Amino acid sequence: MEAHDRIAAKLGIIALAMEPIKRLDLARESYILLVIYLLDLGATAWLVLTGQAAEGNPIMSYYLSKGWGMLVGMKAVLFILPIFVLEWCRRYRTRLVHRMLRFVIIAYAGMYVIAFVNAVILASSWNPSRETSANPPHEVILPTPYLAETSRVTDSQD
Repeated sequence: MEAHDRIAAKLGIIALAMEPIKRLDLARESYILLVIYLLDLGATAWLVLTGQAAEGNPIMSYYLSKGWGMLVGMKAVLFILPIFVLEWCRRYRTRLVHRMLRFVIIAYAGMYVIAFVNAVILASSWNPSRETSANPPHEVILPTPYLAETSRVTDSQD
């Protein structure tokens, strides 16, 4: 390669680097998922920092134990990587990718509805004073680590 070819190649790289950055052309569903992701991250941060909840996902709980930066970084990676892959695939299989993104939106929103019903509605409707037994048994249920069954320890009354 001659000297003027190398200079032209370098100038071409510089010219490509100086081109204006094009607007991201993401699918509408990707933007909706981005909003859901940011709401999830914000809700998690608010609830954990105010002591109203703990991270329910054991994997994300591990990263939270390493610090907020690690949690945010891992959530971002686990969000951006699939969106990147789907947006790349969208060029070739547009209809399929739109359906997949819509399914993910419904699943993500569905998990929030289930979590909300579980945490707010069901938890607030439980009333321990409604127990019909005047003298309930004194027993403690201890979960056995790594097993699906539980051990019962009964406190005897004299």
